[in-house]
Amino acid sequence: MKVKVYFQEDVFIIQVPWSTGYAELVEKLGQKIRQRGERRDNRPLRVKYKDEDGEMVLLESTMEVQMAFELYRPDGLITLFVT
Repeated sequence: MKVKVYFQEDVFIIQVPWSTGYAELVEKLGQKIRQRGERRDNRPLRVKYKDEDGEMVLLESTMEVQMAFELYRPDGLITLFVT
């Protein structure tokens, strides 16, 4: 699954397996953000996506991540917004 990520002023793409859980996703996002040197604090990451109605949905569990991935499965690309 390709994941397009918006974080602050930056946009990047990561690749994760369809079976990725919440903790794995947040860890992978955190690693990428730290590599880029863009995060200076240790607050937990907040990860959101737009649902089919265009509303922002906060991801907080593996079940929610899997639901979001299923929604975007036909495209193979999901866009996440990280704060």
